[in-house]
Amino acid sequence: MANFIQTPNGVLSVALRKNEFKVSNDGYFVYCNGIKDKEAFNEVLEFDVKVLHYEGNDSWVDNTVYEIAKTIKKTIYLTCLRTVIFVPTQIQDLKF
Repeated sequence: MANFIQTPNGVLSVALRKNEFKVSNDGYFVYCNGIKDKEAFNEVLEFDVKVLHYEGNDSWVDNTVYEIAKTIKKTIYLTCLRTVIFVPTQIQDLKF
C-alpha cells in the first residue's frame, strides 16, 4: 500500500500498543466506487466494492517522532537565539 496509509495507521497502532491494547499488523480497507455506466438510475445506487488487505508496519514511528521533536526543539532554540541576538539593547538603538 502507499506510504500515505502508513502514516495515520502506524501512529495509531503505536499509540494503542503503548496503552496496552492488542493490535494486529493486519488491516483491511473497504473501497467502494460508484458504478456510473448503468443505463438507468431507478433510485438505486450500485457500487463496485473491494476489500483491500493491508499489512501494517509501525517500526518507523518512534524514531520519526523523536526526529520531529528534535527538529522542533532546535527550531525553537534558534528562533529564541535570533531574537536575543537582534533585540536592540536600548530603545534609542531602534531605527525607523
